[in-house]
Amino acid sequence: TFDIPSEGIMLARGDSCFNQAFKVGACAWGLQFHPEMTRRMIKDWFDFYGESSSLKEKVLGKYFENQPDYLNQAKILCKNFTEVIKKKIFIK
Repeated sequence: TFDIPSEGIMLARGDSCFNQAFKVGACAWGLQFHPEMTRRMIKDWFDFYGESSSLKEKVLGKYFENQPDYLNQAKILCKNFTEVIKKKIFIK
């Protein structure tokens, strides 16, 4: 995990890993989580790191159960970030 810089503002938090997202100023954002994750990516990570089958199945099952919500949240995050970029930086 990480500590949010003193000038940073927390944007998201979690139960097991408190600091999940923050921003500093108008243009710097930091994320602890992975909004791009897919079920396949999670499975590949478990296979690569040799985690137990029971834990892998539990996590994959939970992901599958919540996948529509995860995908919706990732879309919202991308849309909001795109709007910040449009308004603050590049596109006039």
